[in-house]
Amino acid sequence: MNLEELLAGVVRSISGTTASYGSVNRDFVISLGEFIFNQLVGLDDEPNGNNVSLASVPALCALREECRSRGIREKVDGDLKIGERKSFEINEDEDEKLARLLQEEENWKLWQLRGRRPGNSQNIYIKISEAEIANDYPLPAYYKPTVDEMDEYIFFDSDSSIHYVDLPRRVLNNWSLYNSDSDLFRWSSCQ
Repeated sequence: MNLEELLAGVVRSISGTTASYGSVNRDFVISLGEFIFNQLVGLDDEPNGNNVSLASVPALCALREECRSRGIREKVDGDLKIGERKSFEINEDEDEKLARLLQEEENWKLWQLRGRRPGNSQNIYIKISEAEIANDYPLPAYYKPTVDEMDEYIFFDSDSSIHYVDLPRRVLNNWSLYNSDSDLFRWSSCQ
């Protein structure tokens, strides 16, 4: 197994077990190369009966060397010291290195965030038909008189001996008004 096969396998493995919040790319895995190498070599120290030395696997050695050659993860030995600034201009290589480092930090944060989410969080879409939504709301209904009613124009035009003051009065409450598309326009509740 060479370095490219190792990187492709690791990226595929991580991408297959995570949600689609961010992508794990080749550069991110290479930036963790020293850490991955040290962790796997640490497994060699445990007495489990295997005679295979992970420190001698060519793909792991190539991963560590690639990480070191890029200079992404540098150890600081001792105290942190601020030296004199040698140049005021930032080299393009340093800009590229800083951009790569910031991208790796963002990828790492996204990767950790995905690890904390419970279960397999994929985008779930529940399709609900309009008929199901319409069943949750009452249909518009027209006014239905309880007794025989007479229109006021007909009442005044007729030769009735009944005076309008003597007629029963009803108040319409808890009403709603729908437009021509049967959409709720206004609702009122009078007490």
